[in-house]
Amino acid sequence: MTKTIEAQIIEDYTVNNLKLSEIQANYHVSSKTISRIIKENNIEPRQPRQGKNITASFLYNSFLNGNSIENLSSCYGLSKKDLKRIISKERKKQILSQHSKNIPVTEIATRNKVSETYIYQVLNQANPKSQSSIQKDGVLASYNFNPDEIIHDYVCSAMKVVDIYKKHNIGSSILRRILSDSSTPSRRKNKTSAQIEKNIVFSFLNNNVPLKTLAKDNNLSIPTIRNILRKHGAYKSLK
Repeated sequence: MTKTIEAQIIEDYTVNNLKLSEIQANYHVSSKTISRIIKENNIEPRQPRQGKNITASFLYNSFLNGNSIENLSSCYGLSKKDLKRIISKERKKQILSQHSKNIPVTEIATRNKVSETYIYQVLNQANPKSQSSIQKDGVLASYNFNPDEIIHDYVCSAMKVVDIYKKHNIGSSILRRILSDSSTPSRRKNKTSAQIEKNIVFSFLNNNVPLKTLAKDNNLSIPTIRNILRKHGAYKSLK
């Protein structure tokens, strides 16, 4: 590339304020080449165009809403590299802000279109010493809860799983990991004990306890209660 063309590119970038896509088309160069020229000539990368109130938050939300890096780059005169940096920084900022408001991790992941693992990576990077840690898929992730308390709620208090998520601000993948690390069997794998089944049948036949109450008291679904009653010959009483 000649010095003359380079000078024209600099003029179009700094004086004429052409879009990067226009400069690329006019001189048949890549955005990477333009960025190199700007850097080599100690030119300050320009900010989003004045008068359009373009903020990092606006760019990030536009990205979440389906606008590609290429489209945003063309629209607002920013290089793809700068856009990726802005979006990455704003994503982490939003995650930390949402987490500080006690929004569940699963919802934060959904809002920002990332995995729960990434959420915990961001939290750990922001405050690695003040939080406990858990090893997940080779990645150190952080959390603000007590695993023993979660196991107690899951096993002893028979709290509903959805309530555990809300209480401890965790998602399903983290709960599964805690149960696995502590060798706590999943409820789905636990067979109802013979004594519990006997109590259910007795309560239904002798005390006329409704199915809904039996399900709630034993932390089981109504179909499971029906199956237990059917198993012990009480199904005919349901008709």
